[in-house]
Amino acid sequence: MTNYYVPEFYIKNFFLSFAGLVIIGFLVYLIFENSSSLYFSYGCSILIAIIGVTIIGYNNASRLRKEKEGKPLFLHLSIIIVLFVTNSIWGESSILINLIRELSFLILLQFGVYLFNKKGSQVKENK
Repeated sequence: MTNYYVPEFYIKNFFLSFAGLVIIGFLVYLIFENSSSLYFSYGCSILIAIIGVTIIGYNNASRLRKEKEGKPLFLHLSIIIVLFVTNSIWGESSILINLIRELSFLILLQFGVYLFNKKGSQVKENK
């Protein structure tokens, strides 16, 4: 029988990234509940979501440097699939809205990986 090995990188970062995305969602929810201005709540929520999700992607890429195997894309895809399924089952939004939201999360997570790789290539060029 074949034994499958899932690196610790995937397990640990999956739960940490999922918790980070839940915290970002909770912050956005708090902003909408406690703000009287609709434009302020939308602007602040979008800004927090973009910065937070990009930081999570950057963090996953930086942790990957310590591992010998693993790719952030597989980690990010698994997180997005789980979020899509849970939002589709228990969420109030339509499937199309959930799909657009999760794809934008995936793009922002991968943008964080891009920023990390861009920073790493600039450091190598300077040496």
